[in-house]
Amino acid sequence: MLKKPIIIILILVILVIVIFIAFWGYRHYSENQISSKYKLPHPLGNVTFPSEKIQYPSDWPNELKFPKDFMLVDSTSGLLPGASTKGFSAKLRYKGIPFEAEKIISSFFKDNKWSIVETDKLDSGGFSLLIQHNNKGNGIIVIDADPNNSLQTIIIATIFP
Repeated sequence: MLKKPIIIILILVILVIVIFIAFWGYRHYSENQISSKYKLPHPLGNVTFPSEKIQYPSDWPNELKFPKDFMLVDSTSGLLPGASTKGFSAKLRYKGIPFEAEKIISSFFKDNKWSIVETDKLDSGGFSLLIQHNNKGNGIIVIDADPNNSLQTIIIATIFP
């Protein structure tokens, strides 16, 4: 008679130990292997950003000139193949964190009658913004911390007004 309760207690103890070891192993593995192995890089980490300020090109629309806190470091414009709308692309630097830059940029575009269609927080701590103007113009802006200087933000904006 005593054998049956002892076997049941022994099985329960072994089960508790197995569950504990499995939980500890999973937690240890997921914290030390998965998170460090699959940490996402900064989305703009491989993009070259000059450090010198440049002037906006003469064909750049005034309503797309970013506020003075944003330093234009590179720009380009042109037509996509088969398109009739000219696009503008800018690389900018901002002295501050991505959160501040996102708020200022969002306000800037709203003040210029653009809609913020979507704002996504990136795993790196940055943001991506999809913007639209009068259901015809559109653009995307990627805002992220400079991987070489956490006190600065780098930005790429591509806009078709």
